[in-house]
Amino acid sequence: MTSPHVSVVIPTYNRASCITRTIDSVFAQTYGDYEIIVVDDGSTDNTREVLGRYGNRIRYIHQPNSGVSSARNTGILSARGEWVAFLDSDDEWVRTKLERQIQIAIQYPSAVASVTNASIVISEQTELDLFKTRGFQFDSSHPSLIVRPLSLIIDLQPFTPSLFVLRQALLSEGLFDISMTLYEDYDMMCRIALAGAWAITGETLLKVFRRGEVEIALSVQHSRDPRKSPMSLIQVFLKLLNKPNLTGQERNLIRSKLSACRFELAACDYAQGYMQVGRKRLIQSFRDSPSVKSALRVTLLLCGRRKGLELLRRYHSRGHGSFRRSDFDQASLEAQKGNTRS
Repeated sequence: MTSPHVSVVIPTYNRASCITRTIDSVFAQTYGDYEIIVVDDGSTDNTREVLGRYGNRIRYIHQPNSGVSSARNTGILSARGEWVAFLDSDDEWVRTKLERQIQIAIQYPSAVASVTNASIVISEQTELDLFKTRGFQFDSSHPSLIVRPLSLIIDLQPFTPSLFVLRQALLSEGLFDISMTLYEDYDMMCRIALAGAWAITGETLLKVFRRGEVEIALSVQHSRDPRKSPMSLIQVFLKLLNKPNLTGQERNLIRSKLSACRFELAACDYAQGYMQVGRKRLIQSFRDSPSVKSALRVTLLLCGRRKGLELLRRYHSRGHGSFRRSDFDQASLEAQKGNTRS
C-alpha cells in the first residue's frame, strides 16, 4: 500500500461535541494525499462512538489519559507520511491549507517546516489576526524563507495547528516533551527551528476556536496561577541555552527572554509577599542578561514595590505579542457568560 504524503495528527480529549467539525475541515481540503490519525487520550465521553462513524477513513488510536504531548507523540510515531501536520480537536483548517503548504515545500525544498497565519475566533463578532497580535506582518502571496528561524519563532510563537513539518525532523529533535503541560508546543517548535530553514506565509489558513468545556482547558487552569507561564518558559529557554549550535545573537535573545521570565516570576513572588525568594530571582534575572533595561526594572521593583508592580503590569499589557492561549480561553469564557446573560 502506498504511504500518504502527509500525516494529519489530531489529539483529542472529551471533544465529542466538536471534533467532527475539525475532521471534516480536513476532508474538505483541496489536497488529498493524506492520512488522518486521531489519538484519543482517554476520553470519558462518547468520542469513540462519534469517531466510529468515519470507519476506515481515519486511523483511531485510543490510549490512557497521558496528556496532549503524549497523544501527539503517539500520532507522530504512528505516522506514515513524509510530512506531519497537527490539528487540535476544536480548531479548523481553511480548505487550501495543506495544498498551500505542499506548494511551499516544493518551492523551498530546503525548508524542514512551514507555518501560516491564524484567525483567533473569540466570538461570532470578534476575530483576531495572530501575526498582527504578535506584531508581525508577512506577505500572504509570497512565502518567506527564513534560513535561521529560531529568533523569529521565539517571538512569533505560531500555533501548532498551522505547523507543517518533516516527520524526520520531529524524530531527530526528540518529539514533544511529555514533562511539560504548558508551552510544550512552543518548546518543540523552538527546537525544530534549529533543525533547518522554515517558510512563513501571512495567509490565514487556520481558524482557532475554543469549543467544548472551556473551564477544563489546561491553559485556563494555568492562567489562574500566574507563576505557571514564566516557570514553563524558563524551562524552555534553559533547554535552548544547552544547545551547542546557537549563534551569539540567538544566545543573547534567549538570555534576554529568560531574564524577563525570571523577573516576571519574581514579581509574582513580591505580589504574594515572598520577598526573600523574589529578591533572589530578581538578582538572577539581572545575571541572566545584564543590561540597562534589566537593571531599571529590577530597581523599580525593589524600590517601588506595589507602585512598581502596577507600572510593570501596565507596561507589559501594552507590549506586542503578549497574547497567550490562556488569554484566548479567558476571552472565550467571558463571551460565553455574556451569551448566557443575554
